[in-house]
Amino acid sequence: MSQMNILLLGYGDVGKTISKILMSKDVKPVVVDVKEEIEYELEYIKADVLKESFWTFIDLKNYDVLVVALPNDVNAIFCILMAKKLNPDIIVFARCNDSNYVEKMYRAGADYVANLPLVSSEIVITSIFREAMAKRMIYENLQIVVYEIKNGSPIIGKKLEEIKIPNCKILGVEKEGVTYRDDDFVITANCKVAIVGKKEDLMKFEREYIVS
Repeated sequence: MSQMNILLLGYGDVGKTISKILMSKDVKPVVVDVKEEIEYELEYIKADVLKESFWTFIDLKNYDVLVVALPNDVNAIFCILMAKKLNPDIIVFARCNDSNYVEKMYRAGADYVANLPLVSSEIVITSIFREAMAKRMIYENLQIVVYEIKNGSPIIGKKLEEIKIPNCKILGVEKEGVTYRDDDFVITANCKVAIVGKKEDLMKFEREYIVS
């Protein structure tokens, strides 16, 4: 997979910031909003994401990541549910305005929820691209951690589908600037693995697989 295909729902202040950062990394997301026009040279779909016609039209199998940047948390939960129903493998990052909805978004299927304004758009992008080793984003004991796999790690040589981490999920692997999520991808030395889970479960993974 040469580059992530990202679908961005919502082009308000948060959506604009996320799109700017993505473009600075030479990635152009496909933006969906009800507005007539948007800034920048982006592929744009004018649609109402709350209507069934949009979800019938869009083919989520063409996307690796969905970023839900809607101002209404209930609407965001609806979009998360629809996305996971249509493509269970898509990675979903969601904006949350009210902390009371964070857990509901996770239950709906979100892989990472940014409780704004506690978590900035820049951190959401960092979590998507996994550029910094061991950069941790904590919300209610949930973390996304990027591990650099070094020589001697027992995880080397294993396929992603063979790696079983209790209560954790591998979001992707980065090798030489390319991100992989294929089940048959084989872990090698010097690649980076992004995992989401609770602190205690990630510590167990570190003790078993990470060589300092």
